[in-house]
Amino acid sequence: MARIEPVAPLRPALPLTSFLFLGMWISTATTLNYFLDRRCGVENIGVIAQGHWLLEFGIVLLLIVTVVSILGRSTARTIALMFMVGLMCGVFLGSMAHRMQSLRMATLATHDASPVTVRAVEVAYTSAYGTSQIVKVIEGSMRGMRIQFSYSEGVAPLERGQSAFLSDMILPLARTEKSRTLYAKDIIGRAQVSSLDEYHYRGWMSPLYRYRALLAEQNIAIGQYSAITRGVLLGDRRGISDQLNDDLAQAGIRHFLTVSGTHIAVMSAGLIRLLSHTAFTRRQVQCIVLGAATVYVILVGY
Repeated sequence: MARIEPVAPLRPALPLTSFLFLGMWISTATTLNYFLDRRCGVENIGVIAQGHWLLEFGIVLLLIVTVVSILGRSTARTIALMFMVGLMCGVFLGSMAHRMQSLRMATLATHDASPVTVRAVEVAYTSAYGTSQIVKVIEGSMRGMRIQFSYSEGVAPLERGQSAFLSDMILPLARTEKSRTLYAKDIIGRAQVSSLDEYHYRGWMSPLYRYRALLAEQNIAIGQYSAITRGVLLGDRRGISDQLNDDLAQAGIRHFLTVSGTHIAVMSAGLIRLLSHTAFTRRQVQCIVLGAATVYVILVGY
C-alpha cells in the first residue's frame, strides 16, 4: 500500500515580523494622515475624513478575524495576529507623535522673544520667492523644534550642521492646507530672519560638518560645473542653474544629484573590493564599511 506523505504546513514567504511592521506602517501612516487633515482643515473623501477612523480600524480587524476563521491554520492565525498587533501599535505611535507635536506647538505659542540657538538640518534652498532653510532649536524650552527660516536679503544662510543665535521672533505655522506639508515634516514654526549672530559649529559631529563646508567651498572655487560634483558627492544642489537642471532632466540623469541608497551601495562595494585585497578579516571589512557609510550619511545629511 502506497505511503501517503503528510501535507507540509503553510509557511509564509516573508518572516512573521514583516507582517508586524507592515501593519504598524499602515496604521501609523493612516493615523498621522487623519490628524494632519484635522489640524489643517483638509476635507478628504472617505470614512477617515469623517472622523470614523476607529470604525474603519474595527472593520479591518473584523475582516482579518473572519479570514483567519475560514483558513483555520495555525500559521495564518499567527500572521493575522502579528498584523493586528502591528495595526494597534501603529495607531498608538501615530497618536503619540501627534500628541508630542501638539505639545511643542503649545510651547511655541507661549514662547517669548528671547534669543535661541538653532542648527541647520539641511542646505538652504533658493527660489523665486527667496532663500529658505529648515533649522532645529538646540537649546532651551523649545529644544528639538523644527523651524522654517526665510532669509532677508543680505543675510548669509547657515551651512548644514552650522549653529547660530537667532533674535527674530518665531511664529507658529498657520493651520491651513498650505502648511500641511510642513507639519508632515514636523516643522511647526517659521521666522523671517533679518540677522544671525555668532556662526559656529558645535557637538561631536562638528569636524565632519566643517569638512563638508570646506568641500563645498572648494568645489565652488573650481568653476561653473563644480555644482554637479557637489550635487553628486554631497547632495548639495546649490549653484545648479535652471538651464543645467533642464539639460540633466532631458538626459535622464537628474536623479544622480540626489544622494540615495545607490550612492552608498557604490561606495560600499568599492571599499569592499579594495579591502578584500588586504589582510583585514571579513568582520573587520564589514565594520570599516559600516563606519565609512555612517560618516558619509552624516556628511550628506540624514
